[in-house]
Amino acid sequence: MPEIIKVKVEKIIYHNPANNYTVAVCLLEEELPVTVTGSFVNIREKDKYILTGEWTEHPKYGDQFNVQAYEPDLPKSKTDIAAFLGSGLLKGIGPSLAKRITEHFGENTLDILDNDINRLREIQGIGGKKFDEISALWNSQKVLRGLVIFLQKHEINAGYASKLFKYYGSTAQEIIENNPYRLIDDVWGIGFKKADSIAMHLGFSNDSPLRIEAGLQHLLKTFSDEGHNCYPYRQFISKAAESFQLGHDIIGSCVENLIDKGILILEKELCRNNEDSFIYLDKFYNAENGITKHLKSISSLKNSNFFIQMHEIKKTIEDLNIEFDEIQETAVKKALSEKIMILTGGPGTGKTTILKAILNLMKNAGKKVLLAAPTGRAAKRMQEATNYPAVTIHRLLEFSPQEFIFARDEDNPLECDYLIVDEFSMVDVMLFHSLIKAVPLQCGMLLVGDADQLPSVGAGNVFRDIINSGSLPVIKLEKIYRQAEKSLIIQNAHKINQGIIPTFTNDMSSGDDMYFFTINSSELILETLLRLCKEEIPSRFGFDVSRDVQIIAPMYKSASGVNNLNTVLQNALNPMGKVILNRNFEIRVGDKVMQTRNNYEKDVYNGDVGKVTAFNKREQYLIVMFDDKAVKYEYTETDELVLAYAVTVHKAQGSEYPVIIMPLVTEHYPLLQRNLVYTAVTRGKKLVILMGTKQALAIAVNTNKSVKRFTLLSERIKSVN
Repeated sequence: MPEIIKVKVEKIIYHNPANNYTVAVCLLEEELPVTVTGSFVNIREKDKYILTGEWTEHPKYGDQFNVQAYEPDLPKSKTDIAAFLGSGLLKGIGPSLAKRITEHFGENTLDILDNDINRLREIQGIGGKKFDEISALWNSQKVLRGLVIFLQKHEINAGYASKLFKYYGSTAQEIIENNPYRLIDDVWGIGFKKADSIAMHLGFSNDSPLRIEAGLQHLLKTFSDEGHNCYPYRQFISKAAESFQLGHDIIGSCVENLIDKGILILEKELCRNNEDSFIYLDKFYNAENGITKHLKSISSLKNSNFFIQMHEIKKTIEDLNIEFDEIQETAVKKALSEKIMILTGGPGTGKTTILKAILNLMKNAGKKVLLAAPTGRAAKRMQEATNYPAVTIHRLLEFSPQEFIFARDEDNPLECDYLIVDEFSMVDVMLFHSLIKAVPLQCGMLLVGDADQLPSVGAGNVFRDIINSGSLPVIKLEKIYRQAEKSLIIQNAHKINQGIIPTFTNDMSSGDDMYFFTINSSELILETLLRLCKEEIPSRFGFDVSRDVQIIAPMYKSASGVNNLNTVLQNALNPMGKVILNRNFEIRVGDKVMQTRNNYEKDVYNGDVGKVTAFNKREQYLIVMFDDKAVKYEYTETDELVLAYAVTVHKAQGSEYPVIIMPLVTEHYPLLQRNLVYTAVTRGKKLVILMGTKQALAIAVNTNKSVKRFTLLSERIKSVN
């Protein structure tokens, strides 16, 4: 049963500006100290509050009052009001002016400030500029205070108040009351579930058109997060009806309304699998069509600008001092004669060697070549392998964080004769649409990747769709070359890809570069993992665990999943790091962390891994080193970071690490797929260690039914060729 208490804030122990979570020591009316926890906006020491909440007992810190709602306990007497106003609450009002104001207005001071603030002009010393300053600050405080009370009244965490006020200003409450579903698009961090919860507390009905239309878009967004560009119309209607517990006719009517508005698109022409049509969010429909249009435009032009004599090709191959076989030589020739070419193959099949030959030929011919990859790590690997500058696709397209658009597009195309994109299997439909729009028509393109790896994290299956369309030339490299043949990592990766269960040793004195430890319990996996990281890998192989070793797991949950592994590894590898802040997990100086969303202003992207090197408690920021780049994070921005001692396979894609360790147990069954293990193994450069059960490995290697992604890009490309 909730209880109401009155307190005075004595000391703020902890406050997180990102979500306003606060821990404070307060004094009850009886002057007894109590620890208070909850979300507070603009909390200040010495202020008084009326709190609603419940008493709880923390196993370490004892009795605490967990706040569910609060409101300021505003002073009543002239003396208290003067102290309140003169405490630094409002810039421009010091103790002396506060006393004059309260002497003039008495106990009605706060009421006058709320309802007739113009009367402040009656006070000597408050002129036009000072009045405007005080008035603006008081009104902001008043609106924010009212917004907090409004949110709490509808059982919404007060921690959202400052974020909503910052975005909407004084109209925040009115906007939320009229259409809380606006929050989904307007305020980062508020999705459909939270907006829907707000709407329900505000009295919106289950069948409100605003709710259904927002929910339909959310459902399609959920499908896109699962990799789909579109969704079969009939299945979509059924899933929406089930989700909202409403009839198909009501759902269909709202879908039609969104189609009329151009928010959703119904595709009837390119049907397949006995489906009558597919439903799209407009941006994915436009992306598929845009990609198709630009591929057609670029590939249809002649490639006479890239005609290079055969003797030049042979001379370049000789200069590289490498024996090219027929397929490699064909790849080089086609790359120079076709406007767009696909080059795919697994590790050790010579993709990098072909890139070097093409780059040398282009350089000798005086052509300008640009190299790009989806992630910073992939671009860095590409640059190291070719000794040629490479950047992320976002940087190549000159993303503008202020305007949230790419500077390079159809009207301002890239300036190059040839473009090479590596790790192309990671490129989703939206990013490729942005890229290909910026490619000049006369430019040639080489798209390089491994089609057998996991598809992109984002929506679509662009690499496979282009290959399956049969409309562009594809060179597939399959032969493992001499130097790579010596590596068990490469041999076993190809076996896994062919559905063959590799053979391993667990004898780490054998000199091999890949091992498998048969372990039947999660407890032993954790124990072995810690022993390897703390002892054997550094002593036996000489690797620095924090820099060279990456743990990869198939999923987040379970004892050997990413979440638990990060907690265990943080406590084992960085137990003494000073805690920076306490959220869902602790971040410590020395921690390995990963960026979870693209932050264009900081030039860090989803999947980038760095190390926390410093923090400033007074100014509330921390520093993360990403390779040789120091990035500053305000405490309010730390929700973009997660621990990265362990990461999922998808997050590791595009990166390469000296050492990979991967647990494989039957608990991971839902995600045990051939392409998942293949992708993980190919991330390891010098050492790969798998641990778990042979049964789990066998399930993964024998499961080649990749999760189907709904996309019509391949059909679109076919339809115009």
